[in-house]
Amino acid sequence: MSVNPRSKRRTLFRTALAYPLGNQLCGETNAQNSKAMNPIFSANLDWPSAIGNFILNYGVLDWHVFVFLERRMPPDQFAKIRKEPFQERIGRVRKLVDGGDFSAEQKQAFEHFFTRLESVRELRNHIAHGHLLVRIIEVGKAPILTLSLPKDLNATEATETRHLEFEEVTKAQSELAALIEDFQKLTGDWHSETLIGHR
Repeated sequence: MSVNPRSKRRTLFRTALAYPLGNQLCGETNAQNSKAMNPIFSANLDWPSAIGNFILNYGVLDWHVFVFLERRMPPDQFAKIRKEPFQERIGRVRKLVDGGDFSAEQKQAFEHFFTRLESVRELRNHIAHGHLLVRIIEVGKAPILTLSLPKDLNATEATETRHLEFEEVTKAQSELAALIEDFQKLTGDWHSETLIGHR
């Protein structure tokens, strides 16, 4: 029996994706996997690992979006979306859901997912283009390290300027992990095939 090359690619890729999925942060790897290979993620979150975890998990979510679209679009159409930005791919997912064979309850759950995703997407753009900035908020108090945008160089104290603190990044990481899990449940794409090394 012939094997779908797309399915084979997804199967080969799963061992790498197994680390960041679920409710845990990427840094929480188990001892068995750590012995089998060099650790991919830091056991303790600091600024570099928190940013790296977020960006990598965002890529995991994007991968699931690609899987969803690949299974529901003709090959020639799917080939075109590979060059589209993430937001455009999400728009295509929304159209497929709206016109697809989903119940009203499922469509409502998808809509809730899209709403939650928007704030995470904006945060991803901030993180991808940000830099670490030491800010002295009040004389005599400890400085605060934030993730800020270079374009705000001359407006660091403006009220509309966004400065991400470490706790915000880690909180967003937890929300992103929840979004990945929810998207899996909504689409059923991940659980429809067997995970390597999992039962």
